[in-house]
Amino acid sequence: MNGMGFSMFPLLSPRQSQEIAHNLLTKSRIFPFLNDFCKRMKTDGVCSLVEFLPTVYQFFDIPMQRSQLLIFASLLLIAFLALSGIYPYDRATWALEVFPVLIALPILWATYRQFPLTTLVYSCIFVHALVLIVGGTYTYARVPLGFEIADFLNLNRNPYDKIGHFFQGFVPALVAREILIRGRYIRGTNMLRFIVICVVLAISASYELIEWGVAIAIGQGADEFLGTQGYLWDTQSDMFFALIGASMALVLFSRLHDHQIEHAKSYNKD
Repeated sequence: MNGMGFSMFPLLSPRQSQEIAHNLLTKSRIFPFLNDFCKRMKTDGVCSLVEFLPTVYQFFDIPMQRSQLLIFASLLLIAFLALSGIYPYDRATWALEVFPVLIALPILWATYRQFPLTTLVYSCIFVHALVLIVGGTYTYARVPLGFEIADFLNLNRNPYDKIGHFFQGFVPALVAREILIRGRYIRGTNMLRFIVICVVLAISASYELIEWGVAIAIGQGADEFLGTQGYLWDTQSDMFFALIGASMALVLFSRLHDHQIEHAKSYNKD
């Protein structure tokens, strides 16, 4: 693959992506949230890094190889993992929440040459990993962004865990879809959608069983990990949000995903 200007938003040009990234970092609540996240880490060095973020968007208009961008994203995730582990609210909860990231990264590295995924899927995995890292740092019931959403929607609980479960459906749906299409395991669009939804719900149900097992194993100490916040139907709503995430991924990104899958053979040439 030839060098290219990287776009953070796949449907936009690099220049449009650059302008949106600048606005997000300098005019929205994302910058104060990141600053608060780093203050939670209690390290001045991290806060200095976040103060530098408004200029980072310029990086994304530099022509780079796709593999270089993926290496950069991997290093960013490793850095965020390390920083989040310095002063998490509850270390056991942090370890449980970020464990999927620790498993996924080596798998993605090991499979990159033989089965490189599309840029869309890698981007979604990156965002999902950040969601998990932030949730692990604060615990899902205490993430400041969740409180902002709760105040805006007039909710009586922090909904950040539902964001996590939304991505638990959204990202696996695209991963499963890509594997099924490129492996030619499924024929027919409707059957593909059905199997993808089934895979997502199976993953979601398995995760709920893991949460149940952890709760039995460590008892009262599992409250921070479960993050139910007293909600009786937390398990069912978690799976429902995963279903919503999978459905939105299929509806909104199938066409773009198909386009990138068609060019997947060129990914291992960069």
